[in-house]
Amino acid sequence: MVKYNKYSSFVNSHGEQDELVKAAVDDIITSGLTPETLEAAQVRIFNRDATTLCISLNRDKLEGKYFNNPYKLVEFPYFHENRGIAHSRFKLFPAANKKGGGTIKYLHPNGVPSTPYILPGVWEVKDKAHKPVWFTEGEKKTLKLLQHDKYAIGLPGVWSYKENTTDGISVLSTELAQFNWQGRTVFFAFDSDLWVNPQVLFALYELAARLFGKGAIVKIALWSQMEGKGVDDYLVGKEQQRQKAEDVLAAMEANAILFEDFICPEHEDAVIRALTVAELPHLKQQRLIKVVAKKIGVDKKTLLTEISVRQREDVVDDEVTFTDEQVVQAMALLKSPDLV
Repeated sequence: MVKYNKYSSFVNSHGEQDELVKAAVDDIITSGLTPETLEAAQVRIFNRDATTLCISLNRDKLEGKYFNNPYKLVEFPYFHENRGIAHSRFKLFPAANKKGGGTIKYLHPNGVPSTPYILPGVWEVKDKAHKPVWFTEGEKKTLKLLQHDKYAIGLPGVWSYKENTTDGISVLSTELAQFNWQGRTVFFAFDSDLWVNPQVLFALYELAARLFGKGAIVKIALWSQMEGKGVDDYLVGKEQQRQKAEDVLAAMEANAILFEDFICPEHEDAVIRALTVAELPHLKQQRLIKVVAKKIGVDKKTLLTEISVRQREDVVDDEVTFTDEQVVQAMALLKSPDLV
């Protein structure tokens, strides 16, 4: 029980003998998060009444079979730049099965778009382009990076870095658009399944292209799937080998692959799609087109023709070269704020 006592603020007056409370604490410990990190981010097990929860979720009432059985919710507040709380996302214990397959792990307020997870300390460096920023997936991985002195932004869904204008044009999210990216080094720590998950790879390339267009120096941090799916898993594994996470992260930064060097023939469809939808400034686009043409082994004219064809075909942001059923299933899984 000693380990649970250390997390008393996170437990938030719930009974420490409760198996769901234990599961929530164990989940946090698995990601290597300390009580101090959770307290600073105001992350704790929700312990208010049903009316307050309905308000937080923008619901008239609590509907869903998961509310009919014992459950616990871990609350992750999302912050405005002024440190005020914009909304909260909740991790559900136990996870609930969805009709037709899939699992509901997170609850998101109705009518609220999925936005990047940016804590107050990261907002403070939005204009300080000399401060590197990491991008990763989900709140816990973001907190793990922050715990080891990295400015990190989390994506609750791999596509949640962007939004549509009233004209239907896809742009960086309002939150990310407030950052000065010119000359800033950006590290991507996407889950290691990007090699087998096309949606993650497509999202990575599009975000990289958009930030490249803003003047960022984008680098990709990689590790073996055998050493963990997420960056939190990877760091915890190294810590268990008596390595300091700070040293591991320093090595990851030193070995990260520059975006332009990451491009390869196997990623042809992902990178051409990114060039098609990202709407880069002309000079940035021409520079990247030159790099891509060389990397995938085609001449610049052929690549420009392919981009033009895709644009005329009105290729939408999230359309990829899979069957309709595969696209629907993948987007429901990865873009939904209810699941990371």
